[in-house]
Formats: sequence, structure tokens, C-alpha cells
Amino acid sequence: MKTAPSFDRRPLAFHQVCAIARSALQSNPTINDSEWKALTKDIAARQGYDEPAGDMLALALTNVEAALKRQRPVVRLQATRADAPAPLTRAEASAVLARLGAHIKAIPELPSTADRLLTAQARGRAARFVAQEIQASIDRCDALERAVKAGSV
Repeated sequence: MKTAPSFDRRPLAFHQVCAIARSALQSNPTINDSEWKALTKDIAARQGYDEPAGDMLALALTNVEAALKRQRPVVRLQATRADAPAPLTRAEASAVLARLGAHIKAIPELPSTADRLLTAQARGRAARFVAQEIQASIDRCDALERAVKAGSV
């Protein structure tokens, strides 16, 4: 409900509404939009200002949100060499997969990619192998699901 401006309160300029909205959001970053709007109005009232007009407040909240999104740096999390686990050997990978119940016949040898890209033939072989293993895994899951529904497991 909009209150009528009183004589003891000062009118708000747009930049003031933006500043109040920004401080409200930065002090409570987990609030939702309605709480943010109410908090902005509350702060303005405590500072002796009139309640901002609805359109002005909505535009200020939109502008502040857009400005903060532009300002927010993109953080890419990367494991440092000390935090990164060492790659598994073929034997270690096979042991882990066996413990998980994966049934992989053999992992085909692929040419090293250290100094050149995989050939189209090698990429095709790798893609077919992965697709076959995924399909085999899906088939095993479907069979297990049917067995569970039938009550035999």
C-alpha cells in the first residue's frame, strides 16, 4: 500500500533508490525479490525519505541487479597441482571399475595425443567403444530393473 508523501519526509531521487537497493542486497545477498523490495523501502523510510514510486523502485532493483551481475567476476575453480590427484594407471583404473561392478572387456589402445591430434579413425574407434559400453551399461541397468520389479532380486 502506497503511503501519501508527508511534509517531514524528503523525496527520493533515482540514484538514491539505486544506492539504497544496492546496499540492501549486498548486506543480505540471499533475500528474495519481495524481501529486497521491502527492505529497500524500510531503509529509505528509516533515513527519512518518502517511499519510492513503484515504477522507480522496480527499475532501480532491475538496474542494481544487472550492475552487480556485470561486476561479479567469473571465478574458475581449478585444482592446483598439489590438490589434483595423480592420473590412474590402466591397472588401477581397471581395479576401480571392477570394484564398481563395471564389466569392461578391454580398453583399446589409442595413439598418444601429446604431440598430435587423434586421427579420424582413432576418434571413430574410441567413440564406438564408448557408445557400446554405454549401451551395455544401460542394458544391464534395464535388466536389473526388470529383475527387481519381478521380485527375483
